[in-house]
Amino acid sequence: MTEVTTTTEAETQKIYLSLSPSDRHWTALSNSSSSKEENSVEECALKEIRRYLKASRGDVELTTNALKSSCSFRRHHRIDLLRDCFDTEISRETDDDIVAQKFRNMITEDLEHQPIWVHSGKDGHALLHLGRCASVRTSGEAFIYTLMYMIERALASSSEETIDVVLDISGIQPRYCPPNNSLKQLIYILQNHYPQRLRTLIVLDAPFWAHALYAVLSPFLDERTKKKLRLVRGESNKENVLGEFLECPDQLLNGQSSDPVAELTG
Repeated sequence: MTEVTTTTEAETQKIYLSLSPSDRHWTALSNSSSSKEENSVEECALKEIRRYLKASRGDVELTTNALKSSCSFRRHHRIDLLRDCFDTEISRETDDDIVAQKFRNMITEDLEHQPIWVHSGKDGHALLHLGRCASVRTSGEAFIYTLMYMIERALASSSEETIDVVLDISGIQPRYCPPNNSLKQLIYILQNHYPQRLRTLIVLDAPFWAHALYAVLSPFLDERTKKKLRLVRGESNKENVLGEFLECPDQLLNGQSSDPVAELTG
């Protein structure tokens, strides 16, 4: 057991040294937040590399390529501005301000269609709660950026490296769902750029049509992700299952959560 651990750490250091200074920065940024203790760039980057190594089952070349791809993705989509767009003052005097304001507008608009909250779980894991979608979305892009923002927010507030997700789709109309292409794109992003971040996905009261949608999306999910899925129906079962993760599951079940837009902009 000790030999395996030593080898893994040697591989982790090798991957870190093979990254450019820019990629080291972006790799570290994926594993840092203002709510946690300040760690060095190297320490944060090494933690992220270990997660990618686990996702690739120890394949060094695959891990290195995956990290470089994720760094390019985060640079291109300005995840640094996305994760802080509600926490910094925007003057609109710079290009970064314009991008951050665009993120704010997309997120606040999308949350009007489907509220999303971050709850504190029992054991230090943050719980991301996707409420019932109440209207037709106008932008697949806004849906994806909103989910990435809320995931970043949940990870930043969690004392653990993984989060739990609750998806409430009871009574939802099929036309309220994002387009299949947007869902496939989101699956790709989460599996490739947020590996080993999901602990459990709980789906509440999935209607019949959702099973057909799952059949369409299932080929795009890896086996480890499928094993994290829990389908829960019925009030008693929902209360029992959510009670494993939250001190007060009634708040989630009875719709007592606050306005998510007001939480961000207030």
